[in-house]
Amino acid sequence: MVKIIQNNSLPKFGKNAPWLWRSNFQDVASALSALSLLEDEMNKRYTKLKGAKVLNLDNYNKIAAEPILHIAVVFNNSVDLMGEKELSSLFESTCKRIGEMGRAVGIYLILGHL
Repeated sequence: MVKIIQNNSLPKFGKNAPWLWRSNFQDVASALSALSLLEDEMNKRYTKLKGAKVLNLDNYNKIAAEPILHIAVVFNNSVDLMGEKELSSLFESTCKRIGEMGRAVGIYLILGHL
């Protein structure tokens, strides 16, 4: 099962759909808040995998009593979120970190640019 964070550019999926981990957002501050929580989740997952002595989420889920769900983060129009100069570099660096490290722990970023 995949939990999705989506921005408000994808309204057909609904704001309170059961598969959403967090609600929709349109501004950089909300996106950064969600990404910060996601980065914390990524670090917790790395700690769990290290404790279990496995390299990826699929191997962890084979031995775990409670499997960990995959998370996909969808930014339909991420260019809109990069408009505020002060926050855009933080947004980009956080996306880069999660993009580089998240796959091993089942966290995926889908960035769309319009």
